[in-house]
Amino acid sequence: MKDFNLKKYLAKNKLNESTVEETRLYPDYDDIIELIKSETIKHGSSEIDEAMDVMEFIGQHYGINFEFGRG
Repeated sequence: MKDFNLKKYLAKNKLNESTVEETRLYPDYDDIIELIKSETIKHGSSEIDEAMDVMEFIGQHYGINFEFGRG
């Protein structure tokens, strides 16, 4: 394993580094991203504002005090 070369492995398997990065994400949380995007469209706001609203809701639900400064 000491001679492992990521770039050669990716080339051999016809992958690129962005494909590998995507597999490291949490696919179960894609629904949260989709919720944020749909709320952005519904309210005509920014994704950042909607993401902060979602985080605020999660914080209230679980008793976590998230502090966000709205620029």
